Amino acid sequence: MDDLSKKVLKQYTLDAASILKQSILLMESGQLSFYRVAAAQLRILLCDTTFRHDRVEDIAILPILFPEMKLPPLDDSNNPESSKSLPLTDWLQQPAGQGLKLTVRQMIRRICDVDGGAHVDPKPVKGIPAGSDPAMWILRIAKLLLPELEKALGIQP
Repeated sequence: MDDLSKKVLKQYTLDAASILKQSILLMESGQLSFYRVAAAQLRILLCDTTFRHDRVEDIAILPILFPEMKLPPLDDSNNPESSKSLPLTDWLQQPAGQGLKLTVRQMIRRICDVDGGAHVDPKPVKGIPAGSDPAMWILRIAKLLLPELEKALGIQP
């Protein structure tokens, strides 16, 4: 990737970090609908894809700019092993929440593709258990990612 392309992606990443930070603040102040905005930024950063030349291609920014980035697991247990950071690909494959069959990647994509992050599908949100709160899952994921993202970008929190 050339320097100009990296510069453009870095600016998108800075903007996404800023939008994510504001979305977190808004969600924490009671405006939970901003989870959809946060989910869209998480998709751009972590798990975006496009269809090119008859195949799906990953275009998420963080794996391109920071391929060695690691994130702490979402595990709530007090197990010392759970405190080991995971490579992005492994982090995205962990369950999005306790007792869920959806991975972090699937949760972000599901909210963006079905629940109004980027698209709305009038069918029920398949795979998200009834009575659960996707806004809280996205808030948790966003709050875990943001400090690591700011660190990678050299932003002072």
